[in-house]
Amino acid sequence: LWKLQKGSNLNLLVRHLSFCCSEFKSHLRIIVGAIKFLFNFLVHRNAKVRE
Repeated sequence: LWKLQKGSNLNLLVRHLSFCCSEFKSHLRIIVGAIKFLFNFLVHRNAKVRE
């Protein structure tokens, strides 16, 4: 195992990971919202076609 320099490398890594995680979550929220919107749109369109 490699030793950390006073834990500074670990802190940087944790900070970087948390930043990436928050960025990923915000993007994921947008993507999920878009998917739900498209899904609802398709479902409503199919329902109208069946009537």
